[in-house]
Amino acid sequence: MLGSMSFGRPAIQCHAWVKPTPGRSKALLCLCVVAALALGITRAAYAGGGQVTGRWLTIADDGKTPKGVVELVERGGKLHGRIVQLINPPEKNPTCKECSGKKKNQPILGLESLWGLSKDGDERSGGYILDPENGTEYKCYVEAVDNGTRLKVRGYVGMALFGRTQYWRRAK
Repeated sequence: MLGSMSFGRPAIQCHAWVKPTPGRSKALLCLCVVAALALGITRAAYAGGGQVTGRWLTIADDGKTPKGVVELVERGGKLHGRIVQLINPPEKNPTCKECSGKKKNQPILGLESLWGLSKDGDERSGGYILDPENGTEYKCYVEAVDNGTRLKVRGYVGMALFGRTQYWRRAK
């Protein structure tokens, strides 16, 4: 009987006309493994690739103008980012005049601008990002999108609802 279950026989019999043989069992196992791998690869691609470390071209809030390059690295289980290149800075060797604490008047080039983000599913969160133009530190989360070619960066005060999002592009 097609699709029947019975005691003393195989638990599930999918097709009465297919007799299980060692060759068919191996073929079915291979097919299942290939399908599982294909599903896993498709899911990883759909989720955005997940790789957030590396160099990222930062884009101004207008969504077009490149501002600089930030290098993201994993250190002690946390994500950190340092400004490694400035594109058309307003002055030669700019410093973080508006920053507070240890970062005040430090050169923007080489400045740690993102720190303390922990892995949380497909994103990194729980850390901070610094806007060196106004010296403000925001809570932050990041997530690789578009197969890892872009990085969604959200800085906010209080709740993520109150903030702004930028999309950085992977630097070459």
